[in-house]
Amino acid sequence: MIAAPWSYGVKVTPHGAGQGWSDWVADFDVAENEVFSIFYTRSVWRAMTQVFEASAAGRHVTIHNYLVPTYVATAVTAIRREADRDTRTTSIWRLLERLKSPTLATRSHFVSSYVSRFDVAEREAERAFDRFAPNGEAHVSKSFVDSLQLRLTESVKEVRAYANTVVAHRQRPELESPIELSFDELDRAIDNIGKLAQELHELRHPGEKLATASPVLDPAFLAAFREPLIHPGFVLRKGLGGLD
Repeated sequence: MIAAPWSYGVKVTPHGAGQGWSDWVADFDVAENEVFSIFYTRSVWRAMTQVFEASAAGRHVTIHNYLVPTYVATAVTAIRREADRDTRTTSIWRLLERLKSPTLATRSHFVSSYVSRFDVAEREAERAFDRFAPNGEAHVSKSFVDSLQLRLTESVKEVRAYANTVVAHRQRPELESPIELSFDELDRAIDNIGKLAQELHELRHPGEKLATASPVLDPAFLAAFREPLIHPGFVLRKGLGGLD
């Protein structure tokens, strides 16, 4: 059983202007869940490596030839997906681009939704929207969106380069010097995407803050790496389908 922050989400009626906002909300929910998946994958990876480092398993060739490449490929591909600028995609970068429309995410709908959900004064809801429109705009400001897009682009550039030349494609070695990626760079990219998701979560759910994108793993999960799956003396009694 995984106790994850997204399992406690409250369903609310989307605010915004017309079907355009409803579409954005649906696409953001998918992207946010994929961000949660990235953090879940990293949490599992970290838990597994702690177990392996405490035992001789950490030196086994399988760890280096299978588990490390599998985790890296999974993580960098997911990050690359969220930075994709293709207009046919619903990446976080594209979701931000769509927010530049002055009719998509408006102050009036945000305030109305905030007040109806929490029964607070409009002034409090107005202040909450100011983070998305710091100069008092009636909609999410373009400068705010530009700043988030720049943060996203800068924080994932090493990961995107690695994904494009090593994971998604097999670049000819004479075309460019080898691309390397450190785990620190990978972690920074994951953390920054998590922070972006937290900021957009508040726009999606007025008055609600996402404390973290990281799940809480059930400690019992690690038993699979500490206890043998087949104990000494077991007997195969029912053919290939039944272990006793």
